[in-house]
Amino acid sequence: PPGVPENEVVIDSFSCALRQVYSCNANGATPDIPISFSGTLYITSSKVCFYIDAQLHGKSLTVPLILPFARTVAISKGKSGSMIRVVLNDPAATDTEGEEEGNEQSAYIFTEFGEADTLDTALGLLEQMHDELQEAQAE
Repeated sequence: PPGVPENEVVIDSFSCALRQVYSCNANGATPDIPISFSGTLYITSSKVCFYIDAQLHGKSLTVPLILPFARTVAISKGKSGSMIRVVLNDPAATDTEGEEEGNEQSAYIFTEFGEADTLDTALGLLEQMHDELQEAQAE
């Protein structure tokens, strides 16, 4: 499948959307804008891969998003119960002096799974793959 590294075997895939919130950095008067990108969520034994194939202003936009379970901090159902939240540790940023600034976290929200049982199936598989990788790293 597109967006999945060649050496990865897809365990399951789900049609859903990646929900992002965009903020204006130029002023505080512009409200945050939530945008959803439809695509396919692919789950492998070591990664969560999401592939967006969309049209934006008449141009084709193809974006693969790869989230390694090794950097995953948490996987949970969103507050509304209709979304999955995947939180990752980002690698430490390095400033101009070469000093590490520390780790930050990024959250990715997946929604619009259609049926509630589809969301639960995806959530269960994500949690299982995350737990198995954590157990393997602990050994």
